[in-house]
Amino acid sequence: MTSIAVAAKPTDTNGYFNELRQAWIKPLKQTCTAKDIPRLATRIDISTVNRSTEEATVETKTKMEKKNKGKSKKKTSSSSSSSSSSSSSPNESRTRAIISVVRELSSFFDMNPEPAIREAEETNDKSNPDMSGWVSTLLDLLGGDESPVVRVLKCCHQNILFIAIFELKSGVLKDVDIKDSRDENSWRIKITGEKGRVQVTHQRQETLVNVPGQLMWEVSMTFDDTMTELCSASLRLTGLTVEKAAKASDRRVLAQKLSRGKLIIK
Repeated sequence: MTSIAVAAKPTDTNGYFNELRQAWIKPLKQTCTAKDIPRLATRIDISTVNRSTEEATVETKTKMEKKNKGKSKKKTSSSSSSSSSSSSSPNESRTRAIISVVRELSSFFDMNPEPAIREAEETNDKSNPDMSGWVSTLLDLLGGDESPVVRVLKCCHQNILFIAIFELKSGVLKDVDIKDSRDENSWRIKITGEKGRVQVTHQRQETLVNVPGQLMWEVSMTFDDTMTELCSASLRLTGLTVEKAAKASDRRVLAQKLSRGKLIIK
């Protein structure tokens, strides 16, 4: 494979920023958060730093060790749930992932989610493939729109992605045909929290239609550390990989199409 580095030029993003902000401040019940969280929870990666001590949380350290070394001697609730038995039902795995996300975010915001989790679990019908009702109940018990945890999760649904995709297809990718990638990591959501800010980043990998290869991009939303204000938003292509089998003429055409957009191709 051949990699082509791409980087976005500075542009006026006020309109795009306002669209994301409007999607985020919309009341919880008017968003698809409860519907999308069950299928996206296993795609969420959280990295937080204690705002008082500025040290990584135990959960974050354990996950980093797992990624870097392939194993970890420490066991936490989040790492235990992610390494569950393959015999677990999809609902059970998703439930564990959702609860793990809620606990990690709650730890960052110095909140106790356990009463809400316990009460919500009493209404959780694990045989029902539609988990949106249970997630809706859990989010309400956590405090709904008043909860910083819920305000983070309101950034984790497909409508946020649609705004970014429309922006890309209206500009830099106007003449480039792409389709959803079936790769397991084609859509990841990175949540980072530290003193002064919280950032939610959707990382996407798309399949090129006319040229064998992959295109990667990401949309980020950065907030203050109480999740009361959206401070900035960014949208950029992060990579382009073309298979060796691609024709030289197709490579040139693709490069020309991308160059006509707001990009620098190296």
